Formats: sequence, C-alpha cells, structure tokens
Amino acid sequence: MDIRTEQTLSAHPFVLEDDRVYPIPIIADVGGFSPWILRREIKAGRGPVVTRLSVGRIGIRGRHWRQWLDSRAVVSGAAA
Repeated sequence: MDIRTEQTLSAHPFVLEDDRVYPIPIIADVGGFSPWILRREIKAGRGPVVTRLSVGRIGIRGRHWRQWLDSRAVVSGAAA
C-alpha cells in the first residue's frame, strides 16, 4: 500500500453514511477516481445521482454512490 492510499483511508471512512452528502473530491478519492474523471462521467449522464447544494456546487449521497458502484458490477470473466 502506498503512502497516498494510506492517507486516503485514514482521511475518509470506509463506510460512507447513506444520507450524508459528500463533495466530489472525497467521493472520487474514496473510489479511486480522479475528480476530473468523475465529473466527466456525471456530465455525460453515466455517473452517480448528484445532489445540488448550491448554484455551482454538487455532492453525492453515500447511498447514491453505493448504488452507482453496484450498477457497474460485472460477472467474473465478463469484464473485458
């Protein structure tokens, strides 16, 4: 495990609270994405459900993040 991974795990909980809204950088970091890639997926309609916090700010609820990750699961051997 590299230093960046250790810092990520210590800075963010393993279990995201379902109703809490997390900022994009934290969700991306926990999921192993860059914030840029996650924002691109959201803009293209392929990302998790977002919650608009203000005019220029969005976040993602823990449960929506988990649902999105579950929807991306594939059967072993079919991931190619």
